[in-house]
Amino acid sequence: TVIATHALYDGAIEMPLYQAAKLGSQTLTVVKDELDDIAAGKGAPFRFLASHDNYILNIGGMLGLSWNLESYHPFQIPPGGSVAFELWRNPEGARFVRLVYRTQTLDQLRENTALDVDHPPAAQVMVPAKCEGAVAGACPLATFQSLVASAIEPACLAKP
Repeated sequence: TVIATHALYDGAIEMPLYQAAKLGSQTLTVVKDELDDIAAGKGAPFRFLASHDNYILNIGGMLGLSWNLESYHPFQIPPGGSVAFELWRNPEGARFVRLVYRTQTLDQLRENTALDVDHPPAAQVMVPAKCEGAVAGACPLATFQSLVASAIEPACLAKP
């Protein structure tokens, strides 16, 4: 189908590591800085960042993420979808980062379904490809920070 071809094309253009790092390093740096601030107890515990769908593909390529959300094709970017970078702490105090892609299904969009507890959006936990020590889909914070630092291309960051 046309939509499957479009998703395949977008992934092939935006997710290869060279291209992803070139275009996504600035966005991933912002995400990293926000997570670092939250982990340090600085500012609000919830942050909202908006961007274009190609940055989701770029970050996916940089971190080796994959997704296949209900009613969509693999790596398809649904309208109005979101990726949450959640910072968790277990009872022992260890911190983890969990990435969750959430979006309305096609049927929910067609039927204009109000999302609530009884009608949740489609969701998928995404674990970075090289995340060692992942627990229930969550990557240890130090491991995640290391993966992000190695994925970011410093030459592609905006100069202050």
